[in-house]
Amino acid sequence: FKRDDEAVTQLYENTLSYNGKISNLEVAAVAGYSYQDFIYQGFNAGAGNFITDLSGQDFSTAQDIQNGLASINSYKNGNRLVAFFGRLNLNYNNIAFLSASLRREGSTEFGPNNKWGYFPAVSAGVDLNKFLNLPGFNTLKLRGSYGVTGALPPSPGLAAITYTSRGNYLINGNWISTFGPNQNDNPDLRWEKKAETDIGLDFAAFNNRLTGTMDYYKRKTSDLIFNVEV
Repeated sequence: FKRDDEAVTQLYENTLSYNGKISNLEVAAVAGYSYQDFIYQGFNAGAGNFITDLSGQDFSTAQDIQNGLASINSYKNGNRLVAFFGRLNLNYNNIAFLSASLRREGSTEFGPNNKWGYFPAVSAGVDLNKFLNLPGFNTLKLRGSYGVTGALPPSPGLAAITYTSRGNYLINGNWISTFGPNQNDNPDLRWEKKAETDIGLDFAAFNNRLTGTMDYYKRKTSDLIFNVEV
């Protein structure tokens, strides 16, 4: 039995950042582009019934080949992932905070009708103690966030029709390999999305000897990628 597998990953990223201050407002921004390429390929062959035990790995001496009992398989698949993204952070005098981002991402793993997805996110917070000046409190920060993330399929090629071996048959003295459909195509396969909402309160009191956090959290998944046998 012989087997050879290979995996190659390439990554290219470019980012541009900006940091500045306008009076009491601090501004930070990032924009970028990302490209990833994944290639997986391999080959394996198996045969037995050698004419001699001294043949080593010389498959030409395996009688299984001429008898149609040998197995030879190969595969090659891969995918590309491209993203454009940007993020803006604002900080007003360490009292109020705001962050917003947007990511446009495309993958060859999805159907031709839905390769691209948009994933926004926004978060904000304010230190209420700076306004209320509550006795005993060092920090009383109210915050909230909402964001959408995307998930890739568990394996490549799920949007395309695929074929698999259906066995070898002896026809007119010759061994013929047969193939048949293994999976239906799905041109509408799209990004699985998770929308998450979080509202929280952080506090510190008595010279930071007492601290705590309270959160309300909710996640909703849509366009769930789930395999269905047909």
